[in-house]
Amino acid sequence: MTETANRARSQGGDAWAQQGVELTELIEGAIDRGASSVEEIHRSIASLPLRVMESLGVFERTARDVKRIQDESIGAVYDGIRQINREVGSLAADLLASRERDPGTSSRDRAKRSA
Repeated sequence: MTETANRARSQGGDAWAQQGVELTELIEGAIDRGASSVEEIHRSIASLPLRVMESLGVFERTARDVKRIQDESIGAVYDGIRQINREVGSLAADLLASRERDPGTSSRDRAKRSA
């Protein structure tokens, strides 16, 4: 559960706001799992030519060094995607919670205030 969802639950709110937070968590979790799956596939495909180089005994050390750098780079990209996902999820939960506190305000006005 996200920090924002915990905060929204502790502040109370109607069922609509609670459902919004739960939907936000569901979507955030799905995106996170999807990013992890794609990362695993990306790593697997990217390592194929390096494994061939290592198995042939050609540029063995270079292949290991490239694989290490490649793993770090791929990890950084997908960590960034997951971080953005968490921040967007937090923003969405905050907007949903603010709708409960101020139902007469448009979503555009609430987004401007939260930025």
